Amino acid sequence: MSVKTRPMWWPILDLTLLAVILGLLPTILSRQQVDLEQGAMDTLRELGCLQLEYQDGNLDKLYGRLPDFQHAGLLPRDFLPLTAIPGYDLTRWEVRRPPYCTGACADGGFTIVATPDPGRGRLRTFAICDDQTVRVRPEGEIQDFGNPCNWEPLTR
Repeated sequence: MSVKTRPMWWPILDLTLLAVILGLLPTILSRQQVDLEQGAMDTLRELGCLQLEYQDGNLDKLYGRLPDFQHAGLLPRDFLPLTAIPGYDLTRWEVRRPPYCTGACADGGFTIVATPDPGRGRLRTFAICDDQTVRVRPEGEIQDFGNPCNWEPLTR
């Protein structure tokens, strides 16, 4: 009975392939993170534009909440904050309305925050406010969101 043996160079080839795969893994993961973050920023920009469209289309000039958008036909009824952006949720969607509103109420505002899903690694948290600027949460801010409208603005 003969036993087949691997050539002497086989372990070197195994180690080389392993090194290549391990070397590419951070690049693949980094690219996935960039794609997820870009999707969050793009969606926030779209929602900011929809806020302006909603405000322009109502007599009180108010910004809209998610149900307002769905009722107005700006977003589909199956648009859900937890699944709208892969890797993120939009559960913080705030509209500030003046306490006494007669006529145009343009002094209100809105904030929509895209928070990474738990377990998604090092994804950053983004927000858009009524100034239509996408902002990123400062590094090291653990629990408190502070005022997202004061976070670091991003440029395209």
